[in-house]
Amino acid sequence: MNIASTFGVTGFPGSAGYSASKAAIIGLTRQMAADYGAEGVRINAVAPGAIETALTAERLRPGQWHRAATVGVTPLGRAGRPEEVAGPVSFLCSEDAAYVHGAVLVVDGGWSGTRYLPQNGVPA
Repeated sequence: MNIASTFGVTGFPGSAGYSASKAAIIGLTRQMAADYGAEGVRINAVAPGAIETALTAERLRPGQWHRAATVGVTPLGRAGRPEEVAGPVSFLCSEDAAYVHGAVLVVDGGWSGTRYLPQNGVPA
């Protein structure tokens, strides 16, 4: 199980190194899935979006640019909680996901799929 980021799927202004490293995790996940699937080893990744933790508290504080660019245009209208990432990780590690292999599960409240839609106040 690998942990990537939505920034590795979409990119984000001012985060070239971080986005590139998370995109590399996604590539590694898919390559390892190709290499180890025949041995019965399942390899997947979770790509969280804006998650409220002690590490992200300052940049997700109301009034911060980062909050406006992430939480502010997330369809669910809020940052995620750590347990909302833990659940998908637990699922992917369980037998319920026995046929899920080489996947990247995005857990971002819809941000990566809809953040640039005109109704979010961002030009298309």
